[in-house]
Amino acid sequence: MNSRIYKSIIICIYSLVGLFLFAACGKEKEINPTLAQVGERSISQKAYEHRLRKFLMLTPVDNATTREALLQTLIDEQVLLHEADRRGLREHEDFKHYAQSSHTDAVLEVYRDQMADARTVVTEQDLQAAFALMNESAAARHLFAPSREQADALYEQLQAGATFEALAPQVFKDQRLADSGGYLGYFKWEDMDPTFAATAQKLSVGEISAPVRTKFGYSIIKLEDRKPAPLLTETEYAKMRKKLNWIVTHRKRAAAIQELDQETLVQLDIRFNEDTIAQMWQYRGVETNGKMDEQEGGAALPVIAPETEVATIKGKPFTFAEFQERAQWTSERQRQRIQSREELKNFVSGLILRDEYLQRARAAGAEKDEKVKHLTREREDEFLMKKMVSLLTDTVTVPLDSLRQAYEAQPQQFTHPAQVHAREITVASREQCEQILREVKAGGDIAALAKQHSLRKWTAERGGDAGFVTKGDLGNFAEDIFKLKPGEIAGPLQDGEYFTLVQVVEVKPQRQKTFEEAVPEIRALLLPLYRQRALQAQLARLREAMSIDIKRKVYQRIASPF
Repeated sequence: MNSRIYKSIIICIYSLVGLFLFAACGKEKEINPTLAQVGERSISQKAYEHRLRKFLMLTPVDNATTREALLQTLIDEQVLLHEADRRGLREHEDFKHYAQSSHTDAVLEVYRDQMADARTVVTEQDLQAAFALMNESAAARHLFAPSREQADALYEQLQAGATFEALAPQVFKDQRLADSGGYLGYFKWEDMDPTFAATAQKLSVGEISAPVRTKFGYSIIKLEDRKPAPLLTETEYAKMRKKLNWIVTHRKRAAAIQELDQETLVQLDIRFNEDTIAQMWQYRGVETNGKMDEQEGGAALPVIAPETEVATIKGKPFTFAEFQERAQWTSERQRQRIQSREELKNFVSGLILRDEYLQRARAAGAEKDEKVKHLTREREDEFLMKKMVSLLTDTVTVPLDSLRQAYEAQPQQFTHPAQVHAREITVASREQCEQILREVKAGGDIAALAKQHSLRKWTAERGGDAGFVTKGDLGNFAEDIFKLKPGEIAGPLQDGEYFTLVQVVEVKPQRQKTFEEAVPEIRALLLPLYRQRALQAQLARLREAMSIDIKRKVYQRIASPF
């Protein structure tokens, strides 16, 4: 072939490819144009629409004011990220540690979502049923417990004939709930915890559920009434259909993930070493490094050997060293949820389940999914923004005159709560607790008995002396204990799987705080406001140093996502 002709063909091919790429880029920009340019950073239309959709899931308010506020929030976030990069925060060790953890979490989330999506089918009937429920109101009462053991104990009492009215004062600090038998009044299903709502929807009026776990703890629910909307039109349904589809899909996917988790746990055949679990629970105190090495009162603990078997997985040992290594990647909030042996086991099971999913995800190539990169970057940005907010506001203080002004406006608001000086003995069974109570009533020395029998070591060493405590410290037992006079005893009081006797030694009534005593409380009330003001001032300063360009034409044509 003539070389000149060959070169001409090649030039034409490259020209066509270039035109194609240019057209493709142009089309992509047209589909997802830049909504705002913040220095060298940009906010796309899709990014704004994604946040708008999330916002409208929480509130039905969609107007010019809320939309503009959302846009300005997104701009503030980009300003903070720009400043974080200017300060080199991505090079800090805490960021690198978080980035590694968030990448792993993203891989797991994407993999679980993929598995759940394969199981999630939403039909028109599902949407119509959800529409009917969305327009229905219901009334219910419930009893709350922080642990499964306490919830089961409450349920047993209900089965034996106890009433919600009798049990509510034992479980609620909120006086309204305590006095009303846990009555919640009328509510919309969408306003309730999803698990709570799903359980209550299956009940007949007057029926009581078994304990159900919500994000707050455990609830036992009694459905009191249901009121369907009198008339639902096709027009209203059509307006809500997109939002309904999002809600139903989200809930079905969450249910599919729970189902997948349960199936996988069965496959793993986790069997716990109860002796090790008991030792871990007795000396609980999962620190931020994942090590259980400190108990109440700060006493030194016997070391749990690294090779100690915590559980077996399909017959293979899972050691305490493996537990410690996995636990360091969890959050303090996750560790603080461990309030019983059962929850400790659930925590360990979660670590094992996480390992299994991670292996499956990597084998399936989930790490290469673009969603992983997007999720990881999103979480890294959230970390950096929180870090920047701390750096910009941590030195903020509340002026002394503002503290004094707040105190003088409402001095009666600041009080020392009533306190009791208490001794306690905690044991493993009701029978033992009742036997100790008989010994005390017969003249036995409660301090000596506490040293001999109590499982709570830090008080046992002090003869059961728990010091001065408030109602807030005593939880469900507060009312029973605060009714006592010095020398009187309450119990046995069941706390999960343990039983406690409490003797009141001294009572201190409530009294108003002096200004000096109230300063820490007033400062805690006012500091968030002063920090918010300082943050807004810092953001305004940073904005002034940056070029911010909002594409108003793009902004004005953004439609409602629902």
